Amino acid sequence: MTSAPARHRASADARRDFALLWGAQTVSACGTAVSSIALPLVALTVLDATTFQVGLVTAAGYVAWLVFGLPSGAQVDRVRRRPLILATDAARGLALLSIPLAWAFGTLSLAHLIIVALLVGTASVYFDVAFQAYLPSVIAAADLLRANSRLQGSESVAQVGGPALGGILIQALGAPVALLADVGSYAVSVACVLGIRRDEQPPPRISAAGLPSQIMAGLRFVRRHPVIGPLTLSAAVLNFAGAALEALVVVFLVRTVGVSPGMAGVLLGGLGLGGIAGAASVGWLSARLGSVGALFLAATAGPLLVLLVPLTVDGPGLLFFAAGTAGISASTVVFSVLARSYRQSVTPPQLLGRVTATVRFVSWGVLPVGAVIAGALGEELGNREALWVVGAVFLLAPVPILLSPLRHTRTLTAESRPIGPARHRTPSPNGKPVPDLEEV
Repeated sequence: MTSAPARHRASADARRDFALLWGAQTVSACGTAVSSIALPLVALTVLDATTFQVGLVTAAGYVAWLVFGLPSGAQVDRVRRRPLILATDAARGLALLSIPLAWAFGTLSLAHLIIVALLVGTASVYFDVAFQAYLPSVIAAADLLRANSRLQGSESVAQVGGPALGGILIQALGAPVALLADVGSYAVSVACVLGIRRDEQPPPRISAAGLPSQIMAGLRFVRRHPVIGPLTLSAAVLNFAGAALEALVVVFLVRTVGVSPGMAGVLLGGLGLGGIAGAASVGWLSARLGSVGALFLAATAGPLLVLLVPLTVDGPGLLFFAAGTAGISASTVVFSVLARSYRQSVTPPQLLGRVTATVRFVSWGVLPVGAVIAGALGEELGNREALWVVGAVFLLAPVPILLSPLRHTRTLTAESRPIGPARHRTPSPNGKPVPDLEEV
């Protein structure tokens, strides 16, 4: 029987390890938030890019989900996740470092920006899948909702300060140099993850099936699951429209509304304020409305509020932009935290990487499509008109939930048998290969 001091030390170590993982994610998110405004402004101010070209840069950051999204899950399930997190953070930092270097030597081009966005996006695919699969090995399953709320909350805090900091750095140093903040954030993230003491268990031995068969196991699980499947479709709508919004807002603010880069950064910080509110309210909303009610509210209220964004004009009219972006950010965070925590709690460990990758492939694979279409619409219709179209797409987000078994229940938990999957086999304790749950 474990002694009380030993349990206390184990609990303290677990808290310390999660704090380091949380810190790594927070610092990295701050840097990424700086890049979210710096990259399009490099294209706009240094390379004089068009709205469509800015959309291409945005799309390049997401296209890797279409190419590597599904294979990444099978690959992550076969390796330790912590070394992969370290490698992808280092790769992203080095790729971004090439932009200020190329600018300093006078060789920066639009093609360079797109290539870097592709490289960073590819590393981000593997980082995201590995990070989500690694989290349950650091904390207990009962703490997943709270942990995901904290992680999402800190990311939202980063979205408040990151764009504003990015705008200030861009005005003071220039957009290419501002990207060094993101490079430094990846270095800090690597240091934090290196400090985690808990030994990661070796991945379970998975049956020696080929890569396509392994990928199909994850696809089948998501497609046949009565909860994860519909939530993935709703997430895809939110992300498609969200990528379109992201591709348009910087150009809209700077060229259509006529604000400065610094003010654009401050206004984009409203996304983070909304995210903080969303992360802080997840538990309260779930307690009052039930987790399914909170999901439906998130999928409905944010899309309605985002219709304020195209009403934005300079002066007091900037409040429309702040309210609309804060609203959609809060709703997306509530939706994401609830859906992610449920998925991590009900998915068998040996399938978690592939299920995460499948969900990301569907819900994030639409990101480059949304960004490119938004850029084309901005060129053809005008930035403000394109934002009205994007707002209309957002309104489709609750439809998959309304058409799913979720409409018959109030609480989204692993124990909810009417909405849960069939009971699965657990990893074999005798070292034999774990079945890929082909029957799922």
